[in-house]
Amino acid sequence: CHNIFKDMTGPALSGLEERGKWADHKELLKWVNNPAGYMANDPYTQSLKPKYGLMTGFPDLVQKDIDDI
Repeated sequence: CHNIFKDMTGPALSGLEERGKWADHKELLKWVNNPAGYMANDPYTQSLKPKYGLMTGFPDLVQKDIDDI
């Protein structure tokens, strides 16, 4: 769904930590685990929905997985 350098089904991952709250990987994990729930209270992720739709959640990923990605 994501490419490092270009937008695809989801936004490019390059520069991810400069967008939204993603420099805090705990916030990123909350988003990845439950995008719909996170989006309900986050204007940045709400702004992504018109272009990309709603991301599939990955509730089984843990912090180490996010940090490795």
